[in-house]
Amino acid sequence: MKRQFKLIAVLLVLTLVIGSLAACGGSSEEPEEETATAMWTDEYVADLESGEQRDYVNYDAIMQPLRDYQTETKSQYIYCVMPKDPNNLDGSYILTVDASTEPDDWGTDYGFEIQFKEAAEGEVSAARSAWKDGDSWCWSTFAPVKDDDGEVVAIIGIDYPAPLIADYPQWDRDNKAEWNGEKGTWPEDMPEELQTFVDECKDRVAKLAEQLSSQEINVQP
Repeated sequence: MKRQFKLIAVLLVLTLVIGSLAACGGSSEEPEEETATAMWTDEYVADLESGEQRDYVNYDAIMQPLRDYQTETKSQYIYCVMPKDPNNLDGSYILTVDASTEPDDWGTDYGFEIQFKEAAEGEVSAARSAWKDGDSWCWSTFAPVKDDDGEVVAIIGIDYPAPLIADYPQWDRDNKAEWNGEKGTWPEDMPEELQTFVDECKDRVAKLAEQLSSQEINVQP
């Protein structure tokens, strides 16, 4: 009887040892998910050419650098626009990528404003006046994103909070009573404080455009 118990004990030990070896040596880790990288500019163009808009497989990867910069700079909105007709820079411009949590629809027509055209032609530009976003003001700036060949492939726009407009109501386009109507050439009589603010906003959008022009992003292989 004791011999039988001893045999059972040996079998149990062997079973535990074999099971342990199987768990350690026989198991294999799940293969790592394949990753790839691509230039932001190439993926943005690929999205436009695909016609899939925000259903494009790498749309989130395209949008994420905008959202990161929005958080970093505490800007109100960051987005891309493009001419509705690439052969007509004097026509309407439409929305494409939008980092907002509640973005406007892809293709929303933003009409024509001189700062869109200036950015499409390769300049860092700014709106000539602020606009009201709820109870606060924003000032919009734009910059061209260029590919390796120096071609403008995207127009990045950033809307910054502009609380100082409370002291300069004539620069609020939504203030119909006091707005100076400035929309065309850059005004020469802009107050120094306001000019400094706009210049700083232009520097920020230029920085993002430069970053996107050379940035690699992780994409689906």
